[in-house]
Amino acid sequence: MEAVALLVRRHQRRLYLTALQVTGDPAAAADIVHEVFLRVWRGAAGYRGEASVRSWLYRIALNLARDAVRRRREIPVEDLGPGGAVWPDPEEAAEGRELRERVRRAVRALPPPYRAVVVLREFHDLSYEEIARALQIPVGTVRSRLHHARALLREALGSEPRSDRGGDDR
Repeated sequence: MEAVALLVRRHQRRLYLTALQVTGDPAAAADIVHEVFLRVWRGAAGYRGEASVRSWLYRIALNLARDAVRRRREIPVEDLGPGGAVWPDPEEAAEGRELRERVRRAVRALPPPYRAVVVLREFHDLSYEEIARALQIPVGTVRSRLHHARALLREALGSEPRSDRGGDDR
């Protein structure tokens, strides 16, 4: 029980943010984190140590989040991160919100396999090996998906019309 409590303290926030990034739903993300730790508590004896505990936790969270998205069939656009940055200038704040919204839309538009690797690498700083274990895919597939996802993001962010211009400039 003490070991599970330690895992909760160390990983709860990041697992919540991962689930939030995949589902876009704060309530679903909270439920997913709760379920992750219930499964860990129930299945701790079955943990074989083939992957790091961190990878094991992310794999459980990602599987639950994907299941939640499949059940809903719709992903609302929500904050990707903890937010709450304090901006000294209202104009800078508006530009920052616009940029975050553009990134949020671009990440949400990625196909789920690409979105998962981007979220784990760019937002949670997992290594390629940890991502591979969490998603149960080869490291080469992680690298390939990340490469393609970044290209899609560059394209989306480079060609998305800005609010100060009318129409689509593609």
